[in-house]
Amino acid sequence: TETHPDPNDPDDIEDYWKNPQRVLKRNLNYINQCFYAGEAFPVICPYFAPAGHAEFFGGKPHYGLGTIWFEPTIFDLEKQQPCFDPNNKSLKEQLDLYQYLVDHSEGRYLVSMPDHVGAADALSHLMGSETLLIEMIERPKLVKKAIDAINDGLEIISKSFYRVVKDEDGGS
Repeated sequence: TETHPDPNDPDDIEDYWKNPQRVLKRNLNYINQCFYAGEAFPVICPYFAPAGHAEFFGGKPHYGLGTIWFEPTIFDLEKQQPCFDPNNKSLKEQLDLYQYLVDHSEGRYLVSMPDHVGAADALSHLMGSETLLIEMIERPKLVKKAIDAINDGLEIISKSFYRVVKDEDGGS
């Protein structure tokens, strides 16, 4: 049985979200307690926060007991534009986690694509909501440029995750 992370140990909380063995064990425990009727099927959805791809653009995640949030790292779009780093350590770790889950599925479950929602959501993680809203009013061209940069990186990121989770027929 999976135990919850120690609320007084930030490293244990981060391990709870990122450790492939722990993620698999927790999800198999859940899957094994469910009855999948009709068109329902077991799926593992690793969680790195909605728009968690902000991390691949320099976002700093903070892992909590039931959530992940981001500390803003961009404070002025004129001086700092988001830049995707294809060699980002966290991107490699997450892809490795996804590969681990796929490799251990043995037909028991599917692995979902990550929750990489819109570019503006990722930009909000990178800047903070208030700062982004002000920039949208005061400097919309810089916001558009930042969103375009995130979308360009997101295309590469999505293809990377898809290559890991797709099945032999190209589905995911």
